[in-house]
Amino acid sequence: MSSSQPVGSSVSLHPFFFLRAAVAFAWVGLAVVAGASAPWAGSVLLAVYMGWDALANVLDARRTGSAMASGQRVNAAVSTVAALVALVGLAAGFTVSVVAFGLWAFAAGALQLLVAWRRRRAMSGQWFLVVSGAQSALAGIAFTVKGLTGPTTLKDLVGYAAFGGTYFALAAIVTLVRSHRHTSSATA
Repeated sequence: MSSSQPVGSSVSLHPFFFLRAAVAFAWVGLAVVAGASAPWAGSVLLAVYMGWDALANVLDARRTGSAMASGQRVNAAVSTVAALVALVGLAAGFTVSVVAFGLWAFAAGALQLLVAWRRRRAMSGQWFLVVSGAQSALAGIAFTVKGLTGPTTLKDLVGYAAFGGTYFALAAIVTLVRSHRHTSSATA
């Protein structure tokens, strides 16, 4: 979307942001339950999380028709490759999956920050995604270092998804409230 588009143009994003929050929270629940029960589940769940992020970036780019969609397409590609590498962890060990997740979190966070920063004037709720992207990039560095230097469990990573879900829920609420204000002022 161009920067000349009004804030109300993001009306259609609040259901999508709520969906992203719901998926993140559902993933946290699955990770806590399944991650402890089977060693292979961690690699699969990390791959699923990154695969969902790839799909979500494609859907967001299509939904907004954004001029910034190139960042989302790159993010989708990075997420897809990282998800496939995480599946290598099924054979090579969970450390491979954790490092792939850490590198992905860094790259995806930096790309999310860039896209949200560019969209912030045209679309509501983007400040939460700027902060989320920055936090993701920093967490990615920590996950990569931890994965390379010591044992890591899936439970060590669930906070990341919980924060991501929270940021998307907050962005959805702000977008919903602003869309209602925009609709109310347009009909008044």
